[in-house]
Amino acid sequence: MAGENPNFQNTDPPTVLVHRFPNLRLPSWKPLIHPISPPRPHHFPTHLSRSPPLHSRPPLRRNIAVTNAGSAFSEDTADYAVALLFGVLRRLPAGDRYVRDGFWPVNGDFPLGFKLGAKRVGILGLGSIGSEVAKKAGCLWVDVLIVCCALNDETHHIVNKDVMVALGKEGVIINVGRGPLVDEKQLVEFLVRGELGGAGLDVFENEPNVPKRIT
Repeated sequence: MAGENPNFQNTDPPTVLVHRFPNLRLPSWKPLIHPISPPRPHHFPTHLSRSPPLHSRPPLRRNIAVTNAGSAFSEDTADYAVALLFGVLRRLPAGDRYVRDGFWPVNGDFPLGFKLGAKRVGILGLGSIGSEVAKKAGCLWVDVLIVCCALNDETHHIVNKDVMVALGKEGVIINVGRGPLVDEKQLVEFLVRGELGGAGLDVFENEPNVPKRIT
């Protein structure tokens, strides 16, 4: 091992590799390309729909390009958003459990839930995903907020208590963006108290943990 060589005892192993193999590319966030090696263009592709927050990372200061999957998953995510909307308004998961648990013969028909018509739809984040959601939800007039914007310091908990109060008891929140976009503690309280019509969550604030009070 290079780390065991007395000539490299105080040297970072990736730096040793750069010394010995100047054409080797390593998937590391460490500042691998020191003045010992001239800057060369590199490419770091990701499978994410959004690039990870690397703007302050050393690689980007060393001419390393970072690319993402672009809009490859936009239509898929929009489908999930609309599916969650139907699931919440028509209470499809609860109805499924109702039948599977044997309550139908005992307690009768399951409630139909809320109608989709004569309401409004709001989309938070009108990027590639939000635009697809708008196309699919254009024929649905419902009081629902579909969250699909990027997560950053400005959008953390952007869906807060005030937003939930504004949506009211018939309002619905659909989140297909990132969990921390929604104040999850407040959301749970609103749902438990019946102050919000429902929520369809594809993401959670502390994944993979899901709030027990709403499961």
